[in-house]
Amino acid sequence: MTITPHYDRCAYCRRRFRQRMGPGRKKDYCDTRCRRLAQRQRDGQSVQLPAAAASPWGRDVAEDLQSLVAELVEAEQRRQPLPVLLTLATRLGKELTYYTAAAVQDARSRGHGWEHIAAAAGVAVDTARLRWAEARIKRLLERRARERLASPPAPPGHTLPMPRSPK
Repeated sequence: MTITPHYDRCAYCRRRFRQRMGPGRKKDYCDTRCRRLAQRQRDGQSVQLPAAAASPWGRDVAEDLQSLVAELVEAEQRRQPLPVLLTLATRLGKELTYYTAAAVQDARSRGHGWEHIAAAAGVAVDTARLRWAEARIKRLLERRARERLASPPAPPGHTLPMPRSPK
């Protein structure tokens, strides 16, 4: 039996990190630096935001995609009912849309022009400009953030329900 790794978000910088699976208390922070910064913030001292907070948007969405794909594979291996599989597939499709928008925004912020983005996406330059305008991407990623706040991630160790055996 393969154990699927579990990822959590750092309580301070929101970066994803691999959670240990053994006994004992689970980590809240990705490293000791974030733990110390969070402690200073709780104590009321001034704190600068970590550099990771300014990381590219695409990486954050890609890491979420990786977890979601692992969930889907696990559901397939457990032979989950079709509604569970389709729910995961729908979530995966939405995250792919968010990833595409985030990757384009990251490319634009690195200085790539619309010609480069259009060629990479296989669309016309005007289509790329319309589809991934900065204001549109911002609204899309804000919607993603709202959805994530409305439905927090599953608690550590949470697994999908096992299908009932036929009688």
